[in-house]
Amino acid sequence: MKLTRLGAAIAAGAVAVGAIAAAQAATNETIVTVVKVTGINWFNRMDEGVKEFAKDNPGVSAYQTGPGRADAAQQLKIIEDLIAKKVTAIAVVPYDPPTLEPALKKERWTAASRSSRMKRTTRRTRWSTSRRSTTPPMAPA
Repeated sequence: MKLTRLGAAIAAGAVAVGAIAAAQAATNETIVTVVKVTGINWFNRMDEGVKEFAKDNPGVSAYQTGPGRADAAQQLKIIEDLIAKKVTAIAVVPYDPPTLEPALKKERWTAASRSSRMKRTTRRTRWSTSRRSTTPPMAPA
C-alpha cells in the first residue's frame, strides 16, 4: 500500500515537472536584431548587448544577424526569412529604409495577431528612433 502511494506521488511529481517545462517552452519569445552589415566593431559590440539581454531574460531567445556586406537586398531577404519563421520581434538597423518598408508594413499587420505574446515579455527596452538616426542610445553610466 505504501509503495503504491509512493509510486503515485512520484508519477504525479514527474507529470507536474513535465507540465511546467512544457509551459515554459510555450512562452519562449524570439527577438532578432538585423544589422546593416556584420563583422564591424560597432555591430560586434551591439551583438554583445543582445547576447547579454538573452542571458538576463530566461524565456527570451535573442540574437543578431545581418548581411556580410552592406546590401539592402540581402538585408531584405534576411528580414523576409525571419517573418516567415514568425519570430516574436524584429529590430532593424536599416541600410535602405525604402527598400525594407513594404515588407515591414506587411508584417506589421500580420503581427497584430501575435501581439499578445509580446505583452507577456517581462522586460522591454524602449528605443525611440527617427528615419535620420539609426544610432542606439547611450547606456547609463
